[in-house]
Amino acid sequence: MHRLLHAFMLILIATAAAAEIKGQPVVISGDLIEIEGEQIRLYGIDAPELEQTCKTRRGTPHACGKIARQVLRELIAGQEVTCEGDKRDEDGRRLAVCSVGRFDLNKQMVLQGWALADRQQSQAYVRAEAAAQQLREGLWKRTFVPPRAWREAQRKQKKSSDRQFVIEIDGSVSVRFSGECELKTRSGTKTLTFDGRVPQTHTLAGLGLSCKFSKGQSKGMLAIVAKEGNAVISRSMTSGSGVIAFSIQ
Repeated sequence: MHRLLHAFMLILIATAAAAEIKGQPVVISGDLIEIEGEQIRLYGIDAPELEQTCKTRRGTPHACGKIARQVLRELIAGQEVTCEGDKRDEDGRRLAVCSVGRFDLNKQMVLQGWALADRQQSQAYVRAEAAAQQLREGLWKRTFVPPRAWREAQRKQKKSSDRQFVIEIDGSVSVRFSGECELKTRSGTKTLTFDGRVPQTHTLAGLGLSCKFSKGQSKGMLAIVAKEGNAVISRSMTSGSGVIAFSIQ
């Protein structure tokens, strides 16, 4: 019995240790810090993104995302931070309630008006948000877009903006090929065809790209490289006939 109890206590201690991390953090944004190489999102709150701006009553833009980061830095003031929590967000970052001593950093960011209560995660800071709004603290003195809505608008804008695709077609001198690409644009989908000999390079602008290249029975290699920003797709065939298909959406 004593052995079982001892083993159970060890498990509890190990679990608690896994859910807690301490150290002097690097402050990345108003709700994101890093301790010993691990990124930690402050659970239950949502601060402006670093690039996000807000406006005063007179319409003067303020760098609210950077101000929120500076407020969190000042709250920490070079002290050791303890973060408790073992959940993860959609990006794999730890979600935690972080404190300096008994000073709840998550709550203070909301009370000072530089973060909102993230109701999708927790209801813990809803009252703190109401108090900050009533006292017109931080963001509540200004005109601002809630961080979640701002991020969604940025995603939509990026999705609707033209992207540049580069297709490089290469291989053996003797190889012959044919290809067809569907280029998604704001006005619809365009079908583009390619054939002839290698090498060839084509630059296209659109919202998404799907391609299919085929090689006949001719000997030699056919190689296709497609690039969009940092994304690179590389495909090749070395003998016989076949099809190379890919898509960048």
